Amino acid sequence: MFDEFAGVAYSAGWSTTRFLPEFLAYRSFSLLADQSWFAQGKAITQYERNLARVRPGLTRVEMRELSRKGMHSYMRYWCDTFRLQDWSHTRIVDTVLIEGEENLRAALSDGGAIAALPHSGNWDHAGACIALKGIRVATVAERLKPERLFQQFLEYRQSLGMDVYPLDATVMLPLMRKIKEG
Repeated sequence: MFDEFAGVAYSAGWSTTRFLPEFLAYRSFSLLADQSWFAQGKAITQYERNLARVRPGLTRVEMRELSRKGMHSYMRYWCDTFRLQDWSHTRIVDTVLIEGEENLRAALSDGGAIAALPHSGNWDHAGACIALKGIRVATVAERLKPERLFQQFLEYRQSLGMDVYPLDATVMLPLMRKIKEG
């Protein structure tokens, strides 16, 4: 039941965010970040424990400020994600910096490339940029629940020019086929 509720909430938030004026959409997500951060729930507490492992020695005030900035970044990611398919091609391409693009293109001309994009930014944005530059993108997505939400994310990423494969036992076959195709 929770999965169904989460799916409905994501879909409603996605639809609403796409049609809000840009300033209002980003302001709303900024307020959500502050609200989540101020509540100091389990997720924020765990986030700060994780940050402490990679940033030992921060004072409590410094840690709280870092986690607040992290929440704002995370919520901006979601606002961008919900609005990205309505952005112009120019905006998508001009707001991504690809360091070493020539290396990627050289590898592609030699038959194909595999790029790892950790969750350190909006990889949907990066994937859309690469696809708009004429580079075919195949990616793997974790199966979300409910299935309807997973399908919505698949369709969204496909609309950005990516071939998306669900992370399951059969994922290696289409990925090997894609790499052979260059």
